[in-house]
Amino acid sequence: MTFLKKLLKTNRTFALILLLPAFFLTACAKEEKPAGVAAKVGTEKLTEAELQDALKKDSSLFRQEYIRNWIETRVFYAEAKEEKLTDSEEYKRIVAEDKARIAGALLIMKYLRENAPEVSEDEEREYFEKHKDEFASTEESFVLNKAVFESKLAAGNFRYVALEKDWKSAVNFSQKSKGLVKAEENLFLNGDDFMPGKIRQLLAGMEPGEVSIVFPTERKHFAVVQLIKKFAKGETPDFEFLRKEIEERILVIKRKKLIKKYKQDLYSKFNVEIY
Repeated sequence: MTFLKKLLKTNRTFALILLLPAFFLTACAKEEKPAGVAAKVGTEKLTEAELQDALKKDSSLFRQEYIRNWIETRVFYAEAKEEKLTDSEEYKRIVAEDKARIAGALLIMKYLRENAPEVSEDEEREYFEKHKDEFASTEESFVLNKAVFESKLAAGNFRYVALEKDWKSAVNFSQKSKGLVKAEENLFLNGDDFMPGKIRQLLAGMEPGEVSIVFPTERKHFAVVQLIKKFAKGETPDFEFLRKEIEERILVIKRKKLIKKYKQDLYSKFNVEIY
């Protein structure tokens, strides 16, 4: 019996000795985590600032998705370099073509910045009257105010003020306190726009002026909406709610005309000939 106790004691001591290095390595790894860095591949780092900037530019991206894509791109490139693929003629040819395309794209962006077209309200109204049928809703559409919060408590406080006073008062209240992520007014959601089923059902059951319950969003935030107006399927929304879309349509047309003329000028400048 004494021998068995000694053996167990010895084994426990041995196990503890084996676990200690792992514990210290983990502790050191946590201590040595660089501040402000979201991910690292070799010596290349993705900083929190770069990550947040990318997420702001594309609201459809999720944090972990962006980090994963960033890491995959770097590890694939690192492995390709080790396998000498970056020294191949095929790689060099593709890179040269990409450089030409990227430079061309930057040139077009620069040209459009320097020759940015403008759209007047008269042009917007004229376009709206000519293309009114194109704007008919294929599904029920909504105009709403929307506020998004970091916590359910902050959203609940906002809703209380909105019910007791009004939407603007609630926004002012939340801007002074913490927790407000974003507040939007007169947001038009066309029937074609993506809306999670629960939110669509929520809006469909509301009356104009009504403030919704607090509900979770896909980004793990909490939101409150106020319905301003709704348009039935097949109904054309008012001009004021379509101005942004109309302006973008007209700008696309104007940009295409500008680029076409710019190409023609460059063809002449560099003596382009097709045989």
